[in-house]
Amino acid sequence: MNKQILVLIEGWSVSDEAVRYAHALAQRIEGRLVLLLLLHAHPSSHEAATEVSTRGDVFLRDLIDPFDDAVAIDPHVRIGDPWSEFCKFVATTDPFHMAVWASETGLVNGRPSVGHWVSRIQGELGCPLVTAQRRTR
Repeated sequence: MNKQILVLIEGWSVSDEAVRYAHALAQRIEGRLVLLLLLHAHPSSHEAATEVSTRGDVFLRDLIDPFDDAVAIDPHVRIGDPWSEFCKFVATTDPFHMAVWASETGLVNGRPSVGHWVSRIQGELGCPLVTAQRRTR
């Protein structure tokens, strides 16, 4: 069975921690990573949407570039309402064994706040949700 780990990226600044954590886990369980970058932008034209999507693709490529190819990494960019885009995405993918969420906002004591859309993920995914936070030194 192919074990998948979803890395849900809402926070640009903590995404590197989330990917490092998920990559190490994927190595241990011989799994693969699925990166989902959710961009809240609502571009007004097709050209603007293409530009935002291209920037997201470049960001993900730069994010995964330091890793070797021992772990398969499948990057995706979605633009629009995060909950809607998330639901459409998971409806078309195989089940995940774990989700790692990278966000700077919506956290209360390291967990998604009750009002944040991510708080509904565990019910929808049926797998553990881990939050990635910037390490303090």
